[in-house]
Amino acid sequence: MESTRYVNLPIVGMVQHGIVDEKAKRVKELGYFIGKTKDELMQPHLDKFNNLYKGKQSVDIYVFNEEPFTVKYSRYNKMGEVCSCNIESNTATEKTKNGWQKIECNSNCPYRQKNENGKSACNRVGWFKFLVPNVCKDRVFLMKVTGQTSINILQNYFDFIKMQGISAKGFYTLCLKQKVQTNSLGNTFNNYVLDILKKEDFIQTNQIPETTENKAYLSTENSEIVDKVVTERIEIEENIPVTQVLNTAETEKKKATSKTRVSKDTNKKGTNQVQNDTKADTKTKKGNSAEQTKEAPKESFDNVYGLIKTFYKKVKMKNGDEKEYLVGEFADINDQMCQICIRPEDSEELANCELGTLVKMDIKQLGNVKFAIKLEYVQKLVKKNVA
Repeated sequence: MESTRYVNLPIVGMVQHGIVDEKAKRVKELGYFIGKTKDELMQPHLDKFNNLYKGKQSVDIYVFNEEPFTVKYSRYNKMGEVCSCNIESNTATEKTKNGWQKIECNSNCPYRQKNENGKSACNRVGWFKFLVPNVCKDRVFLMKVTGQTSINILQNYFDFIKMQGISAKGFYTLCLKQKVQTNSLGNTFNNYVLDILKKEDFIQTNQIPETTENKAYLSTENSEIVDKVVTERIEIEENIPVTQVLNTAETEKKKATSKTRVSKDTNKKGTNQVQNDTKADTKTKKGNSAEQTKEAPKESFDNVYGLIKTFYKKVKMKNGDEKEYLVGEFADINDQMCQICIRPEDSEELANCELGTLVKMDIKQLGNVKFAIKLEYVQKLVKKNVA
């Protein structure tokens, strides 16, 4: 059997979307990509990268191997990294007075327990390696990913590709998007997180789906706490309680059924003509059976949506009352983005679903708000529990 050959990759530098604020002693979020290097010879490549991508929220990349994203547990102190462990291993390497020693690594490690501030000394760190063909094709860019949500997104994406037996190699667009997040202490942040799309899918949508959260609350996962939950207030034009919307679908269906019955009764005298029309339609259907076969699959995807993300949002009524709903951001079969309020009885289940979950929904719109009256799962992907 051929053994795996490990090589030192030729590195250009790092791709980042934050910089260290020395005065505040924390990472400052930029909201766009920049390139950094410590190698003076690579500076022309970095200048080219920044000319192309600095200030932008997407970068065109090429993944050149089947394991582009790796994750490990890492613990640091003022001297640098002092302990690390591959996320799939139970053995860590710790720096001691006698050099590097192997120790057991598991979820009970005291350094992985959260303190009263909701932070732990040892955390997951992801490393993403890729080419940026518009800059150079013979040297690799690295990205250190410390945001736990971004790690989940990238890890789940490449795991899903592997599960389908598809090669990870290819052209992609690496994106930044905003996401409202709540930590274990109940503090809310509006962070930038990473996401990734196949290059052809990104070109088709032509833009990164934008969120409408207030950018004034921008922070990183290490930034100051936002005191109030970031919500998007939606004004509903009609003075109708939102809860009433959830019961209107069945009423409208009954009305539609009643109208159909009246129509049939009115046309009883024309039964013979209807029968003749039915026969003619049958012949037509047989003559066009090939065309119907092609159209059938399209009908099966009617009202099917792919889940992008979920977040909570307050709906403000005209009378001033507010109610918080889980909102799902979805893409339909034509890659059109939409935000839909989910009924309370469906919220908990959908909130535990991951990117790529497919659902079939009956949607009712009231004013400028869309509600999922009925929700069924076509393909359900449940989020992984992180130790």
